[in-house]
Amino acid sequence: MSSASERKKVAGMVCAGLVLLAAGYILDRWMPINKSIWTSTFTIFMAGLALIFLAFFHWLIDVADFSRWAKPFVILGLNPITIYVLSEVLDTSLRSMNFAMSKGKQISCQLYLFRRFCIPLAEAKTASMLYALGILMCMLLVAWIMWRKRLFIKV
Repeated sequence: MSSASERKKVAGMVCAGLVLLAAGYILDRWMPINKSIWTSTFTIFMAGLALIFLAFFHWLIDVADFSRWAKPFVILGLNPITIYVLSEVLDTSLRSMNFAMSKGKQISCQLYLFRRFCIPLAEAKTASMLYALGILMCMLLVAWIMWRKRLFIKV
């Protein structure tokens, strides 16, 4: 909203982000950066990182007008709470439904899908990311259908 030039806005955000990163890193000596308990240093450090990313994407999308690649994120952002709730429902459903396997054993649908489609493609950590990306693609499909039908659920 500032009347400053876009270049100054981006430079200001980057400088502020670097200051926050440095402050979090310096304060780490007295209060360790710890995500699990959201220490102040973690919050400061991550705010700096987020501000630098915000500056980059502001420049890329708004200043350089290179926005076509961001369309999936725009579509997901039009129904964010709906997509989040649906992803949680999907995850809970896949964990609770079981397949009967040989010798009377049962396995959750989630574990079955993970072992059947992700483990053969990569090692465990990468396979876990592939599984998460698969769920994300399913949610993007739902969001895209809602976008095409102009269905927007707001709270």
